[in-house]
Amino acid sequence: MKKTIVLYPGLFVSHLVPMMQLADVLLEEGYAVTAALIDLTLDQDAALAAAVDRVAAARPSAAVRRLPRIQDPPAVADYGGEPILWYLEVVRRYNERLREFLCSLPPRSVHAVVIDAPSIAALDVARELGVPAYTFFASNASAVAMFLQLPWMRAEGQPSFKELGDARAPIEFHGVPPMPASHLMRETLLDPES
Repeated sequence: MKKTIVLYPGLFVSHLVPMMQLADVLLEEGYAVTAALIDLTLDQDAALAAAVDRVAAARPSAAVRRLPRIQDPPAVADYGGEPILWYLEVVRRYNERLREFLCSLPPRSVHAVVIDAPSIAALDVARELGVPAYTFFASNASAVAMFLQLPWMRAEGQPSFKELGDARAPIEFHGVPPMPASHLMRETLLDPES
């Protein structure tokens, strides 16, 4: 029996497509690949639904499974209109569905779970089941470098990124060209205590 790698992509096309490119590599290496999808936004997000259909059709040897929907899914408005906080809560609520899915696979067939980086709450499920888990950061090296340095920059007592704005000297991350603070993601400009 082939060892299965379960991919757990995020809720956005920009996260699904690179992870399914990873599926191509895993398939070439002889693994069985199953993508477990959170089926919360597929009926509302036409681009994501179309991407799911395309990747499933292009990779018939990779199984694509939609996890059953959760009851009473949260709304972005429930989290002050903050999509990242909403996303983290959705993933946390889907942990039980992911656990049920992994347990439904043949015993000892799951070699590893590859989790989209923003879906970090799913690591708890893999740890609980004793399945090796890896995070997949679907971005370029500059973004990885920046995100890895953000916590230390704030810990060093610098003013908030919002306070830096465009008026002060550009922010300098190792491995990334200098940039004004306003070029960061909106969420990084929020109150650092939130």
